[in-house]
Amino acid sequence: MQSQTFSKQHSTMLETRRKLLNAALSGNMVLSCALLLTTMFLLETPYVGFDATITAGVYVVFTFVAIVILNKSPSAFSIGFLVGASLLVLVLAFQGAFYWGLEAHNNPRRKTAAYLASGFHAVIFTVQCVVTTVVVKSKEDVIDTYAAYEYIPDTSYPDNAILANMASPINYQATIPTADI
Repeated sequence: MQSQTFSKQHSTMLETRRKLLNAALSGNMVLSCALLLTTMFLLETPYVGFDATITAGVYVVFTFVAIVILNKSPSAFSIGFLVGASLLVLVLAFQGAFYWGLEAHNNPRRKTAAYLASGFHAVIFTVQCVVTTVVVKSKEDVIDTYAAYEYIPDTSYPDNAILANMASPINYQATIPTADI
């Protein structure tokens, strides 16, 4: 009885955590799209305008991929990829917030757009910190244990496999018994 109650509470907690992650990532998607729109006004900034647009595009793509990974059956590999890419996005967001804050002071022609870009980067950084922390702390709960087995074909191996000519170092005709997972 107690284990069923714990299981229900655990399941409810996981579903709540998943909904919160989806809400945070959806908010990040809106912010990333707004940043992408803002960077269109910063394209003329020497040396970094195009880079800022590419960075905002990376945010949009990353957020979309993160939502897809978390809502499908996430494997250990995909969650590891998500954490690694999330750390990269954190670095990019911090760098963007810092740079556009400095640029707003130095470039009066693009002051408003630079402040907006800096603010969007700062908020994306904050939300991404929360998302990364939640995913890292609850990665064992988020990972679908059986996701890896969906792609393994069900084939049966012969029980009485005969290994022909074991003295030969290479025999491509021999069947080698393997562990059936």
